[in-house]
Amino acid sequence: MTYQTTRVKLSYDLQKSVPTSAEEYIDYEKFKSVFGDEGNMMLVAVKSDQFWDFNFFSDWVKLNNDVRNIKNVTNVLSPSSSVNLVKNSGLERFDMVNIFDPPPKNQQELDSLKQVFMRLPFYEYRLYQPDSSVYLMLISLDRDVLSSIRRITVVDEILQQTTQFEKKYNLELHYSGLPYIRYFQLTTISAEIKMFLILAVIVTILVLFILFRSWIAVVFPLLIIGSGVVISMGLMSLMGYKVSLLTGLIPSLLIVIGIPNSVYMLNKYHVDFKRHGNKIKALTSIIERIGYATFFTNLTTAIGFGVFTFTGVEMLKEFGIITFISISATYLISLIGLPVIFSYLPKPKERDTNHLDDKIFRYIIDKLITWTMHNRRAIFISATVIVIASIIGLFKIKAEGFFLQDVSEKSKVYKDLVFYENNFNGIIPLEIMVAKKQIHETIYDTIISEKIPLSEEDSIITYDTLIVNRRESSGISITSISTLEKLNALQDTLASYPQFSHSLSIIDAMKFARQAYYNGSPRFYELPTQSNLTSNDSRAAAFLKNSQQKSLSENRFIDPTGSITRITVQMEDIGSDSMPELIAELRPKIDSIFNPEAYDVSLTGTGIVSLAGYNYLIKSLIGSVVLALILIAIIMGLQFRSGKVLVLTLLPNLIPLMFTAAIMGYFNIELKPSTVLIFSVAFGIAVDFSIHFMAKYRIELVRHSFNVKETVLVALRETGVSMLYTYIILFFGFIIFAFSEFEGTKNLGILTSITLTIALLTNLLLLPSIIMYFDKNLEATHRKKYQKGKGNYADLINENNKESKN
Repeated sequence: MTYQTTRVKLSYDLQKSVPTSAEEYIDYEKFKSVFGDEGNMMLVAVKSDQFWDFNFFSDWVKLNNDVRNIKNVTNVLSPSSSVNLVKNSGLERFDMVNIFDPPPKNQQELDSLKQVFMRLPFYEYRLYQPDSSVYLMLISLDRDVLSSIRRITVVDEILQQTTQFEKKYNLELHYSGLPYIRYFQLTTISAEIKMFLILAVIVTILVLFILFRSWIAVVFPLLIIGSGVVISMGLMSLMGYKVSLLTGLIPSLLIVIGIPNSVYMLNKYHVDFKRHGNKIKALTSIIERIGYATFFTNLTTAIGFGVFTFTGVEMLKEFGIITFISISATYLISLIGLPVIFSYLPKPKERDTNHLDDKIFRYIIDKLITWTMHNRRAIFISATVIVIASIIGLFKIKAEGFFLQDVSEKSKVYKDLVFYENNFNGIIPLEIMVAKKQIHETIYDTIISEKIPLSEEDSIITYDTLIVNRRESSGISITSISTLEKLNALQDTLASYPQFSHSLSIIDAMKFARQAYYNGSPRFYELPTQSNLTSNDSRAAAFLKNSQQKSLSENRFIDPTGSITRITVQMEDIGSDSMPELIAELRPKIDSIFNPEAYDVSLTGTGIVSLAGYNYLIKSLIGSVVLALILIAIIMGLQFRSGKVLVLTLLPNLIPLMFTAAIMGYFNIELKPSTVLIFSVAFGIAVDFSIHFMAKYRIELVRHSFNVKETVLVALRETGVSMLYTYIILFFGFIIFAFSEFEGTKNLGILTSITLTIALLTNLLLLPSIIMYFDKNLEATHRKKYQKGKGNYADLINENNKESKN
């Protein structure tokens, strides 16, 4: 397993949060099979009034060239590398000419070339924002490196060049695009995995040493947990899983979750050894007594994670499988390894067991006992108030996801996204794929050559260019004039929405070509309609057909069969609530332009898939939480064999979940996959307190002749300290995640710590109070069962009687 940990790889792909059977996933895969992955563009923007100053522009040209020379950068497009189409009448084609090549030698030349650039509407709002002096550099990366570690190196090399430019002019460049966003996520995940692992180890060492005041009680539990971490990473490698934002948390989580096993076992070992001084007997009792309780506590914790296996979402399944197996393996290693190791070590000295008499913890336990014995009414009233307030808070929870939902609003990547939204209406890709069905319909078509003979079906509409009303000969061609007009109409519709940037399609290439044919006059940057089509427009189409640029544009915007085209647009991060509403509003307008009987129009892209994935995740996770609650309740029911005890035990563990949900509602913390995770994970951990308390309570109930009050006191005194120890480790173990750059991870740490705090209080105050409130009924029931020698604890009674004699 140790060797396998060296083969674990980081996941460089966007996590698939949508089931493969989902319509959104199918549409996106179909789009990629036709046009490839659209997420290979990195954006760099500069806002400066001196952009067109000669020195500044010259350095921008140099930056452009330096970036283009980086390996795996396939193309760079910015104002300084923009091209113009120039009519070549001799060859009847358009030539692509770089506007600023050769570079201008002085300000006068630059001003002259600037005028040429500014007369090209094609670049307006695509390479620059005329209203705010913002200029873009679009950097295309080789798609083959997007799924490898090379993508990090490429972006690093780009940032090295841009950082020098920033320093020279003392300004800030703004970065975005999927390669940059993924770069930020990957580098942050990689750094945080190391940081959290180190912090988890440091916190564990400090807490264990402070609690037990012995290096033996620190080193060996850490070695045992370390083996569990190695198993988890080795499993990831063996099963072909890669490290993601979620699975990257597993090593730290295992340290935090696995250590309580050692705490309970060491505490039990020290308590029993202090009682009778027999080391082997004390170690044996770990397996006999604590082993039973820790089996159920680890099972409930493992289930809290394992239920994610049934979500149908790949990244959650991987997380659920690895954590379930790893927690189970860590438990077995602890149960076997700890007694074996300590059996070879010397007997505990007096100073090793002094922690059992720690004044601070004893004071806390005594206070809790006092409140439980004398302030039950106040405890019940407080619990009722919390429940009522929590129910109110539950109705305030909002469930909405965003493309950058886990990224802190204080981070540069988020601030830059807002910058692009303010200046270019966003950067999240939305693709509209239009496929023409193979049917026969009567359409308007253009015949370039006047020598084509007319058939009996043709009717002449205009004599400027011969246009006939004829059945389409190609059957599925997407470039007929009627289809092009529809594409243009759809782009005009998109332009009316402030959520969208300026769209791009084959239409824009045709408009550019038409402007070039008319010697660069901006007023000809438009698509001619059937009513105003001229012979010059037909010749412009012929020029484009003869140009290399025509094939280039078709490769990007039209599939090889000529039956499918695309409209590319970027959009704002409007959220999972607004996205379906926007699509629902667009769909009727699209259908009014493209007859569904003649065209298949699908909306896809990273934005749609990502936000659809959020909805799938939320539904899956809520189902997982419910499943976890049911399974854990069943397990506790099998353990306690009493419906009443089960209900009384579950109540103190449901209140913390309600309290945490209320905090989310009151503080506007949205329901996200990362926050939904908290409920099943925290519940699985929180019930451990109840299981340990109730296990001790059941044993001591027999020993104390079913005196509930006295039994509760004994159970609190012995398990209370272990529960406090465990809570401290868990609290500080989870709170380290609050230092994450990702809001989701941060919320996971803070809210889980809060949940565990409330769970500790409810299990140390509310649970004993509930038991004592129902003491008469419980005592009578137990007395009746045990006096007859029947029920589930007959063997336990006999064992306890023998132990008492010994």
